Amino acid sequence: MKRKIRVAAVQMQIEPLNIEKNVGKAEQLVEEIFINKPVDLIVFPEDCITGPIPYNLELAQDENSYSIKKFKALAVKYNTYIVCGSIIKKINEKFFNTSFLINNKGKIILEYHKNNLWLPERRY
Repeated sequence: MKRKIRVAAVQMQIEPLNIEKNVGKAEQLVEEIFINKPVDLIVFPEDCITGPIPYNLELAQDENSYSIKKFKALAVKYNTYIVCGSIIKKINEKFFNTSFLINNKGKIILEYHKNNLWLPERRY
């Protein structure tokens, strides 16, 4: 049986290096989406939490960061799946351009490391 799903692709102006402002904006946008009509999946853009951070790698995020916890909470609150547009994630001494798929229970069910990096991204 085929099932239709509703997807919202989010475009947002990202405030470079301002995690709290960007997460707040994401939260506001999710709220606006659900005013109109519930969706099954919300997809956020690349670097939506920090903007590009090639010289600010101390801002690398992970699944335990404030920002990702907020996206997990949004997924639960709105009973939706969220693709958290890629973040820079530190694993041991390496950095990865990583996207998370968060289910409606607030669990990360998929983690993807970008393979085809632009030249400026390759150093991290």
